[in-house]
Amino acid sequence: WVANRAAGSVSVIDIASDTVLATIVMPDNGEPMYVNYADPDRQVLVGDRANDRVMVFNADTRELASTVAAGVGVFHQWVSADFSRFYVNNDVDKTTSVINARSLQSTGEIPMPTDLAALGGKPHDVFVDPAGAVLFVSYLGLEGDHDYVVRFDASTLDETHRAQVGKDPHLFASAKNAFLYVPCQNSNQVVVLKRSDLSSIKVLDVPGAHGVIINPAGTAVYVTNLTGGGENAVYTIKTADNTLASSSGEAAGQVGSPHNLAINADGSKLYL
Repeated sequence: WVANRAAGSVSVIDIASDTVLATIVMPDNGEPMYVNYADPDRQVLVGDRANDRVMVFNADTRELASTVAAGVGVFHQWVSADFSRFYVNNDVDKTTSVINARSLQSTGEIPMPTDLAALGGKPHDVFVDPAGAVLFVSYLGLEGDHDYVVRFDASTLDETHRAQVGKDPHLFASAKNAFLYVPCQNSNQVVVLKRSDLSSIKVLDVPGAHGVIINPAGTAVYVTNLTGGGENAVYTIKTADNTLASSSGEAAGQVGSPHNLAINADGSKLYL
């Protein structure tokens, strides 16, 4: 499922044949932002920025099943690995909505730390630790040369740790190791943090580092180069030692802005 933000629609692609099966037009002139799948209920959760809500679709029939209210400025979102909790960042309200992914009821809200809000920041990306006990939120737009990643306890919603990182940070992690990978687009780097305390492990030079995903085996991190015009579109980080692979992928001469990534279940196909 792919959110087409400017078109106000969602495309459904069959990964066996790589063909578009359906295009779903968002109701009420919706603006789809990001998509998460929630098993075992076979639900697809689509953030709708234009209407301050999450749209819940049946994955099989592709029909709208429900809606859940979020905050103003719906942006990045993530669902926990056990599909019990769903988090949505609202960059206008400067909050993170907490939603029970099974009952589809709002259960809480995480306000942006007041000191970071005072520096002009807003929440951007959100990622749930694979073990589920904590979540991470990136905050961007702050004064100065750094933005932040903050670690929250998933039960109390209290801040436990924070780290200063580069500008415009995104987030991804895998159960296969103990790290949080933070591409920082405007600083041209990927920051590797330890998830338990957000201590810095390594900083890698990656131009325009933006979209990020880890393969199912946990052996490679793929990061897009958003600002490269299509050349050197994807960089690969080897997780064994958190070093860059010797070469990066190219978008076959296409000019564009490589944005986000997805990968299929066995890791044989990377979607850009």
